[in-house]
Amino acid sequence: MVPLFPISGLVTDQSIAERLSYDPKRNTLFVNFKDLTISSEQDIKTIVDGIRARVKQGAGDKKVKCVANYTDVSIRKDLIPAYWAAAQELGKQCYLRCALSRQLSSRRHRLTQALALPQYRAVQRRGLRG
Repeated sequence: MVPLFPISGLVTDQSIAERLSYDPKRNTLFVNFKDLTISSEQDIKTIVDGIRARVKQGAGDKKVKCVANYTDVSIRKDLIPAYWAAAQELGKQCYLRCALSRQLSSRRHRLTQALALPQYRAVQRRGLRG
């Protein structure tokens, strides 16, 4: 059976694990969600659980810096509030700070602006330093 969309865009425990890498030298989690498709609340849970597990595995109970690439992420419109609530909770629990990759698509940029997320705008200007 051929899937209706590329396997690389599906949210599974394995696909999320493959999209996360931790650099212990920089205490930085790299999140590559390029072309990811988020289509259910279970997808959001899988993403959150995967990130928490990777942070715990890499940094133990320490918080980490995060660099996230959301280029061309597809998310159902009705899931956006739940996704951002989960992302903000992850930010409080796991991240020292989070920067969006420079590869922002215009759709992602519009979403960030529409949601008025000041902590992300400030980090975009400042980067991971400081």
